[in-house]
Amino acid sequence: MLNKSYISLIISLWLIMPAIGIAQDFKSDLEITDTSDIFWEQLYFPDTADIKCISTNEAGDIFIGTGGNENDGLYRSTDFGETWDFVLNCNNHGIISIDINPQGDIFIGKLGFDNFQASYDNGDTWTILNRPPYTTGNITKIHCQGNDTIYIGTWEDGGGLLSRSTDGGYSWDSLFLSQVNPGDHITDIVISSGGDIYLSIMGYFNNTGGVYRSVDNGNTWEFLGLMNHQVGAMAINSNNEIFTGDWYTMLDEVPGIYALYNESDTLQIIRATNGVTDMAINSDGHIFVLNGLGILRSMDNGESFEYVNEGITSSFFDIHIDNEGFAYISRYNELYRSVNTTVAINEQVPPGHFFNVYPNPFSDNINIRGQKTDRLIKSVTIFNISLLFSNSISRK
Repeated sequence: MLNKSYISLIISLWLIMPAIGIAQDFKSDLEITDTSDIFWEQLYFPDTADIKCISTNEAGDIFIGTGGNENDGLYRSTDFGETWDFVLNCNNHGIISIDINPQGDIFIGKLGFDNFQASYDNGDTWTILNRPPYTTGNITKIHCQGNDTIYIGTWEDGGGLLSRSTDGGYSWDSLFLSQVNPGDHITDIVISSGGDIYLSIMGYFNNTGGVYRSVDNGNTWEFLGLMNHQVGAMAINSNNEIFTGDWYTMLDEVPGIYALYNESDTLQIIRATNGVTDMAINSDGHIFVLNGLGILRSMDNGESFEYVNEGITSSFFDIHIDNEGFAYISRYNELYRSVNTTVAINEQVPPGHFFNVYPNPFSDNINIRGQKTDRLIKSVTIFNISLLFSNSISRK
């Protein structure tokens, strides 16, 4: 049996790309493009930890799994990245996957023993969960669907395995095993609004990799294409259209960003590129793709792409977009966030939107406590109705 650590060191070779009628980017230097509506700022993060995965909850709290050094574990920020708490010490067994369900339960997959855990109190305490009894490999991907259903992808000796629990991780069913090569593993799991399940697979030998779909709750699977593609990432938009990104390819396949549009039954290339490590789609349908040249963005459903690299000078490995549209990207121990939200926002506070203020009445100082969306508000006007005057204060 080929050792997995050896497999991970194998680099697939690919030939010079043929000329095709779409944009291509195979360069050695990071491309910098000024944009007026999005750029990146670096956030503080402990420089002794290497970031492996990012997630956020409904309140905007940030959770980061780290690995590769003596400070492996989970970090939490409840103030949008200003400060960090070390909420789970994994003792040199890094966290490689994380997801949070709508009610805020956190699920992590880590290396070593006790490698599937959950927190039901925002990371303060942790419960060791039973992983599928037929699995032994690393948990490469976790996907929460609603509050009770969890999908996990594990890297088994026989290939990439997908399991599902419908009771919060207490019992499991096996749904999919790639059965092609022990180097295969699941890189992403996405589910359409109608319940169709999509898997992206990365392999390290010929005749591996690709995208699979089940339209009957995981009972049967069909291969959608991209054989010999090391599919590094996949995402789905609100129209249930699928987008994938290649790390590399084998044989004479063209690496790139591929799309499965609703009017098509095949994956088609929309941008030739390689080195894709992650991708995400915001609520406006804008596609963000991380590759060796920086951050690609498409605002027209993949018809065109541009680099949005203002503020960064290196390539990045992970991206996560929170509920307000702020994008987080990471590489090693560096964490960046988009200065502005990546989605269109209403400049006006919705009618009936009130703040909690204390003390009330007040003289010199007042505290204003709002909701997670209130960090988009730039100024607040306070009216003292009894004295018929108003003051305008700026939020810092």
